[in-house]
Amino acid sequence: MNRVANMSREALLGSGGVVLVVLLVVWWMLLMSPAGHKLSSLRSQHDQLVSQAGTLQGQLTSLQEQKAHSATLDAQQARNQLAMPPTADLPGLITQLDSLASSTGVNLSSISPSPPAAASAAGGSVAGGSYQSMSLSLAFAGTYGQDMAFLQGLYQLNRLVVINSVSLSGGGDKSSPNAVLTGSVSAQVFTSPATATHPANG
Repeated sequence: MNRVANMSREALLGSGGVVLVVLLVVWWMLLMSPAGHKLSSLRSQHDQLVSQAGTLQGQLTSLQEQKAHSATLDAQQARNQLAMPPTADLPGLITQLDSLASSTGVNLSSISPSPPAAASAAGGSVAGGSYQSMSLSLAFAGTYGQDMAFLQGLYQLNRLVVINSVSLSGGGDKSSPNAVLTGSVSAQVFTSPATATHPANG
């Protein structure tokens, strides 16, 4: 009887061990294994998000650089249009010259422009005639210092001015610094009709 009881006890213990193993396997499959897969999936999603963030940051940097470059080009185009507008814009040119004469103290007595014509160089027309030149004659009077300031100011106007010749006459510039000198300038200004169809980007 004792032997039978011992064998029954051992069988029960063995069966209990098998049941415990089975329960552990089921617990792993139902709880731990899905959690592990979920954790692995989250890690994979995190890595993808980090990679996407890096890509988006690179695209943002590129767009910012393009915007800055575009702004620089727009500013340069705006300066070019001021220097060589699409039309002769004589009122604007006269206003700039009068303002310069007033700021330097000279008496600007005459402004004589000629009609625009195709700009030319030693080899012929410039860029197939896309630029036009307008001759400009100026007559003015002032002290030597005032005249020099006026001549230097011509190069600093928004409008592009090319001086071909300058003539000064009158009192001495050193012995009589306040003596009035009369002067004349032969110059050229330019227009760019082509820019009328290509305005700066807004």
